[in-house]
Amino acid sequence: MVNGGTVEYEAEKLEYTETKQYIPDLIVTLRDGKKIYIEGKGFFPYADRAKMVAVKEQHPDLDIRIVFYRDTPSSLGKGNKTKPTEWATKYGFPSSVKEIPKDWFTE
Repeated sequence: MVNGGTVEYEAEKLEYTETKQYIPDLIVTLRDGKKIYIEGKGFFPYADRAKMVAVKEQHPDLDIRIVFYRDTPSSLGKGNKTKPTEWATKYGFPSSVKEIPKDWFTE
């Protein structure tokens, strides 16, 4: 007790937003003016995944898609059991492996 009050250890979580910039690898502007942001990823460590989730949360109106060089769990880090495309689906990113699907431009 402190002067009649209480002390709690790590009892609350406080959210904060860092101001950073995300620069997409490619921006495709379709004939109707719609933009598709495409990110190419080989190794996709936790920090990059967290950044992509934060960008999506703060810009839910953007169409961000990811092209992975390979779809193996090791692309996400040592000991990881999740495939990159599974991660993308979980967090709402359309994705593909090795190439940009042609139907992304005709939707």
